[in-house]
Amino acid sequence: MKATVAIIVYIASVIASLLIGANIGERKATTHASIEVNGIQADLLFNRILDERKMQSMLSRGCVSEATLELDINEDQDMRNRGQSVFKSAEKGSGSLNRMR
Repeated sequence: MKATVAIIVYIASVIASLLIGANIGERKATTHASIEVNGIQADLLFNRILDERKMQSMLSRGCVSEATLELDINEDQDMRNRGQSVFKSAEKGSGSLNRMR
């Protein structure tokens, strides 16, 4: 009887340890990803400021058609990058969704 109780306690402690470890690992991974995302957003913001200064310069010189073309190119690149980002997120997220089910 004591052996059965000891085995049950041992199995329960192993399961609890696995759950706690998985929870801690997930939090650390999320924190690391958050730091990377913040860095990427800072880079994108800085690049956006540089692009806006370039546009202002073009417009002040009267190069409206060139500025419009530059804006169109930037929009296309933004849409392409966003689409790739969503696709990569969906690929990574599919594993998470399968684990949740």
